[in-house]
Amino acid sequence: MRVDADGDLAPDLAESWEPDAQARIWTFRTREGVTFHDGRRLTAADAAYTCATSSTRRPPRPRPPSSPR
Repeated sequence: MRVDADGDLAPDLAESWEPDAQARIWTFRTREGVTFHDGRRLTAADAAYTCATSSTRRPPRPRPPSSPR
């Protein structure tokens, strides 16, 4: 998924997505034939890993200012 020019979610690698009745579990359907730069096919495990890690990453902490020497 990606955010389009209007700020809405738009399909990208996921062709479609839908929540369960409580919106706790989401089902994503990925496009067929998607490959990585090395030719390896995109799998559900790849997509799940990306979702899991991108939702838990924190932005880097700012570095403290350099002390004068």
